[in-house]
Amino acid sequence: MLFLHIGSPKTGSTAIQWFLRSYSSELANHGYLYPDLGVGYSHNRLAQEALRGGERNTLETLFSVVRENPDKKIIASSEMIFRRNTIKRFFDLLPEDIKDQMHVICYLRRQDIYFESLFKQKLKTGNTPDDPVLFRHRKAGSADYFATLKIVASAVGSENISPRIFQRGSLYKGDVAADFLQVLDAEQTWNFTFQRLHANPSFSRIFTALINDLGRELSLHPRQIARAANSLDLEGIFRSNDVYTLPQRIEIMQEYSDSNEMLRKEYFSDEDVLFDVSDLKQNTGNSEEDWLKGRLEDSHAAARAVAPLLRRLGLLSNS
Repeated sequence: MLFLHIGSPKTGSTAIQWFLRSYSSELANHGYLYPDLGVGYSHNRLAQEALRGGERNTLETLFSVVRENPDKKIIASSEMIFRRNTIKRFFDLLPEDIKDQMHVICYLRRQDIYFESLFKQKLKTGNTPDDPVLFRHRKAGSADYFATLKIVASAVGSENISPRIFQRGSLYKGDVAADFLQVLDAEQTWNFTFQRLHANPSFSRIFTALINDLGRELSLHPRQIARAANSLDLEGIFRSNDVYTLPQRIEIMQEYSDSNEMLRKEYFSDEDVLFDVSDLKQNTGNSEEDWLKGRLEDSHAAARAVAPLLRRLGLLSNS
């Protein structure tokens, strides 16, 4: 049996992979194998090989692990598989005997929040245009979850797919790693105590851009700057819902309403709605004036953060 976790991006994949790698011995004692297929916690080489073509060493290693352990439950995880330019190529490469014993697990995030999170990630590393509207239009296909899962279903059948909603109220015990275990049925196999990963709050869009600017000017990796910022008690550098205005967020969700409804009917028929969008109907703090005021406050906070951040990085003396 092969449980394949395919993301999607920005839905706690790192937390799941960290847990699976850190507790691989304990999992193995209960019949779950998380094989070492590459560098780090993830199995992203699976997606890379499918996209690039040529050598398939990692894929073949995974196939061998599955075939040589028929009494075990094998787990593989790569959020990169969910990418629209990768997913069909990946499943086309799977032999029939592997497909026949595969169950796919994926997490889905509300589209407006997904675009904001992805935009900030790209902005931090300087790999995105400064216009978030242009960005989301360019990435529109990646958020059509129903279309993506149709590709997966054509390979393994919709009955072998477990999509999960990545919202805290929807996750088992409010934690993505615990939820993943519950999908595997592992939570019911033994009493498992694990260290929860505490996700850092989201930096504001303006502070995220500052991280990129500092990294480029100081030849530092953005991750190093972000870690330094998280270690400081810097007021006002964190904010959510600051990439798209309320009307833009409503527009995003309306754009995917038909696709989301088809997804609900296929996989979440017991639910009235796919995603909770009640916050988009609240008026307090959601006006364009409030949004612009927040941007101004974020600019001031980012300016105040520069000196203590440089000190923490050892690039500015305390004198």
